[in-house]
Amino acid sequence: MGNSPSQASNSVANMVQAQITEFDKNFIDNLKGGTPHLRCMTIREQSEHAGINHALFMYQLAVPSGSTNPPGQGYVPQQVADGTIQNPISLTVNQQNSQLGEYGDFATVSAFGQFAALDDATLNTGKELSFRCALGVNDLAQATADTLNNTDSTVLTQITSGSVLDLGTLRGNKQELEFRSCQPVRGGKGCGVICPLVLGDLWNGTTVNNSAVDFWKYTEGGQDKFDDMAGSQQDNPIELPGTNIVFYQSPYVTQQANLNTHGIAYRSYVYMKDAVVAIFARVPGDVNVDDGDYRSIKVELIRNLKGSAFDPLATIGNIAGYRYHVAFSIPPDTTMRSRQLDSVSAFS
Repeated sequence: MGNSPSQASNSVANMVQAQITEFDKNFIDNLKGGTPHLRCMTIREQSEHAGINHALFMYQLAVPSGSTNPPGQGYVPQQVADGTIQNPISLTVNQQNSQLGEYGDFATVSAFGQFAALDDATLNTGKELSFRCALGVNDLAQATADTLNNTDSTVLTQITSGSVLDLGTLRGNKQELEFRSCQPVRGGKGCGVICPLVLGDLWNGTTVNNSAVDFWKYTEGGQDKFDDMAGSQQDNPIELPGTNIVFYQSPYVTQQANLNTHGIAYRSYVYMKDAVVAIFARVPGDVNVDDGDYRSIKVELIRNLKGSAFDPLATIGNIAGYRYHVAFSIPPDTTMRSRQLDSVSAFS
């Protein structure tokens, strides 16, 4: 047979067909944060043929206006003499006005582009627009929540000392809302939105009263509870011990660049019933934003468009888009049903 060849005469170095690139059709997921603010809010609907404005009303308590802290404190009923008719009382009704706006976006994919693309470009564009839609609703909700302190200066607390947030501070804020007779959002509990970094501070609290870890350590099944909570994903509700508040994690919270020179502060939100009211107009063709989770938002996908006067050859063959109509309103009251806490974090 003779000597065997010392090397292959055809290898990847000289085989042009071996130097091709495989384009992986399974795209890597981009990083999308949770958009949970709407889950904590009251949702109402605008009636058809009722205009673009919406008014919320609330009766003031039927007690003297001077009886406050809390409202109704110090009210003393007046005895009525037998056989006399006293003057009737009048009740006051508060009103809060808002105006609905139209929001939407769309993207087009050419017929040739859809045909040639590695992926289903129209479908995947729609998925990205679902997140854009959810983020827009979340931003509108959060922006309204951030105005509550303008009406009620007790809403916002800033921890200017540079200390991180602890459970004791959260519990105290929740009890302030209880003192004002604020009602739970659902299931007998308050609702909150918290930055994952701040939640990490709460996990790492250093005292029994302020650390979720230590709190659970001394309860039956507490370690399993901690494992469940600390290992939870952004979309999972987390009830922090001793607060009766169900929190959702989200990176989309208001930030303050340098709180009292201590670094970036992240806002934590506690909502009770009617803290913010979202009013949706269900206009035909509107997307259903549901609870604001982008995974449940199905944007409109229009495929294989026919030619038109604007596009005779149907070059633009596909459209992905969404539209919704909403207003976010504070309640018609001077007492807001929310607490917000700005704190720096030990994490970044």
